[in-house]
This record gives sequence, C-alpha cells and structure tokens, in this order.
Amino acid sequence: MTVNKSIIRMCAYTHERKPITEMFHIIKTSGGVYLEQNEKLFGRGAYLSKDKSVIENAKKKHTLSRALRCEVKDEIYDQMLALL
Repeated sequence: MTVNKSIIRMCAYTHERKPITEMFHIIKTSGGVYLEQNEKLFGRGAYLSKDKSVIENAKKKHTLSRALRCEVKDEIYDQMLALL
C-alpha cells in the first residue's frame, strides 16, 4: 500500500484546490498570527496560493482576517511577497 504524499488544501482567496507545496500556510495561535515555515504550529490555519496577484488581492480584501477570524497585519502579506 502506498501513501499519497501530495496533500491538497484550498486557497482562502481563490478557493482553488492545490498541493500544499504551492501554498503559504498562515496560523493563528494564542500568541498571534504567523506565516508557517516548516514548523508544526497548532491553531486555526488558512492557505494562500503562492501567486503575487492572489496575495495582493487578498491583502486588499482582508481575506485572511475573515478566514482566521482576527486582525491580520500587513506584515504577514509582505513576508509572503518577499518569499516569492
């Protein structure tokens, strides 16, 4: 029996389903909101596609704030844009 290693998640902005390797993972914990980078943080999470236009439009429409049910600062979006 083989294990499927391509985990699929849905983008919070486009609602497209993609492998998690093509997405940014943003986590809300009791300590704040973080862009997850190879860490295993627990908390409410949301995914955004690794696409400049998606990130910029999500920033304008406050997509992550709605998905995570808290205020997401512009620094999170800026970190994602810097990693592209």
